[in-house]
Amino acid sequence: MPRNSKGNSTVQFECRRTVPECRRTVAECRRTVAQCRRTVAQCRRTVAQCRRTVAERRRTVAECRRTVVECRRTVAQCRRTVAECRGTVAQCRRTVAECRGTVAECRGTVAECRRRVAQCRKTVAQCRRTVAECRGTVAQCRGTVAECRGTVAECRGTVAQCRRTVAECRGTVAECRGTVAECCGTVAECRRTVAELCVVPVTLTLSNCSLGEVDVLIDLRHKTISPDSLEVHGSFTWLGQTQYRRRLRPQEVARLPLRACFLHAGVYNLSTPRVFAKFTAPAKNNNNNNNNEEVREEGVAVETSQQAASPALIIITSQA
Repeated sequence: MPRNSKGNSTVQFECRRTVPECRRTVAECRRTVAQCRRTVAQCRRTVAQCRRTVAERRRTVAECRRTVVECRRTVAQCRRTVAECRGTVAQCRRTVAECRGTVAECRGTVAECRRRVAQCRKTVAQCRRTVAECRGTVAQCRGTVAECRGTVAECRGTVAQCRRTVAECRGTVAECRGTVAECCGTVAECRRTVAELCVVPVTLTLSNCSLGEVDVLIDLRHKTISPDSLEVHGSFTWLGQTQYRRRLRPQEVARLPLRACFLHAGVYNLSTPRVFAKFTAPAKNNNNNNNNEEVREEGVAVETSQQAASPALIIITSQA
């Protein structure tokens, strides 16, 4: 059974320093996650603003389309005017034909017919100017529609950029979550290391000095501190099972490995488990009827404790 255990204090001190560093890393990761969330909220506000801009552009496109419809109505009206002018020209031509048929009679009205022809020509020129103005208006409307389309394309590019920004923010959040998971794993590993440092192996030796078999029951749950040693601490825990049962043959020695976990530094008394021993001794009895030898086992229960022996002390030290 070990009496002193030293050398683990330096590793325990390094682990204690590593745990605060891991906690600070976790706090930094949480701040990074909060900043990423704020960036995501800002990106969402930008997307909402872009959507409002797209809606305004769509209303502008609708107004341009209404203007194009009005221009088309104007062009149709101009076309009807041209058709009327053409009908007037045809009527004038018919009138000229009639005038030619009656040249002798119409010589007095030739000047008047020429004046009418001149008036019709001026009307045709005016109609042509109106058609040219309508075509210019149509071209202007087409330019406005092209500008509106360019604005819509620009807005779509802005929306795509905002979506890429949101995707980057999501990737950053995923990376931050991975860092937090790594920090949590490091903290868990440090905790396991600290738990391993405070565990000390203990060996309990059992010896059978009788001539028969012995059933031994070891109970680790009963712990008694000796009144002679007031400085002995009792804050340790047995790991694993709390009861062990062993059968020892005559003159057999067995070793039982145990593990104890100490909560803080100090001097500990490990001679606390109770041992219950029940042994059986063979007895001979002669029977006169059948002359056969019968073996009868008599069991006697004996309780003993490790406190009767010298205390097994172990000293746990630490550096603060």
